[in-house]
Amino acid sequence: MMKKIISLFISIVLCICSMFALCSCGLLETNSDAAKENLEKLIDCLDKNDHSGVKALFASNKIADIQNFDEDVSALLNLYKGSFVSHNFDMPGATFDDVDNNVKKKWFIIGADITTSQEKYHAIMYWCDMDTSDKGNVGIWSLFIFNVKDNPLKDYSFYGDSDWDDDNRKGIYIVKPYKYIDMTMNILQSGSVENVKTLFAPKVINDNTAFDENVENFFSYYSAEYTACTEIATDTDIQTDADGNMTKRFRMFSYSIDTADGKYSIAVRYCDKDTENSENVGLHSVYIRQGENSADHPYWGDGLWSEGISVDLAH
Repeated sequence: MMKKIISLFISIVLCICSMFALCSCGLLETNSDAAKENLEKLIDCLDKNDHSGVKALFASNKIADIQNFDEDVSALLNLYKGSFVSHNFDMPGATFDDVDNNVKKKWFIIGADITTSQEKYHAIMYWCDMDTSDKGNVGIWSLFIFNVKDNPLKDYSFYGDSDWDDDNRKGIYIVKPYKYIDMTMNILQSGSVENVKTLFAPKVINDNTAFDENVENFFSYYSAEYTACTEIATDTDIQTDADGNMTKRFRMFSYSIDTADGKYSIAVRYCDKDTENSENVGLHSVYIRQGENSADHPYWGDGLWSEGISVDLAH
């Protein structure tokens, strides 16, 4: 799991450098003291139910155009229950700096579990700690937070949602982590072909004349209800145009699913961005078979990513 987290962390580093278009972006040593200080500013405001205090922690330039931001702050305060007990870093203040034409900028990525007398939360923040060119950029840019009991992947932490690297994602996001697999499993086990169709890309459904039959075969094969899942492996396929701009992105996930009837392995391929054809956005492939999934040999179905739902296919 540590290798997975390190790999994900490196990906985040690269994406942030790209997202901010830094001219000289360097990963400095972890700054736990400064990160802790910033984190505790937020916790103090949450503990005091301080609406104006929470709002003041956000970068004014980044929240200026967010509609209903005050309502988002209220929702955050409503989420936070109990009195602060403790916190521990999951990502202790990774620091990025940028120096260009004597302008100095610095960002933190801060990830932490926050325990109160009633609940436990996981939060990740993208926090600008310095910008000598514009103080309006200083403060929290993005805050993702959820109650730990809402995480279906019990032994994995959370680093934002699938669109965290979209430059428009600024503000407060109260999320349900790993929404794709959680949403997918709940709808797949609904027993409704029409519900399942809402998951898939319209083009996949239109091109697959046997789609309804695929779904019915799945219902016959899998009738359990999942209780928890573990992420085994992930992959991403990005397609670009001649100028290097992303035109399409596929995300692939392999999971181990726990049910009352035993373990299942599932692999999904999901298109979450297509700038040329929105009909491609949605699930493209689901593979499922009974048996345990293993990090040593992740389940990817037959590896062909046939569109639709495929059951009981070996590795």
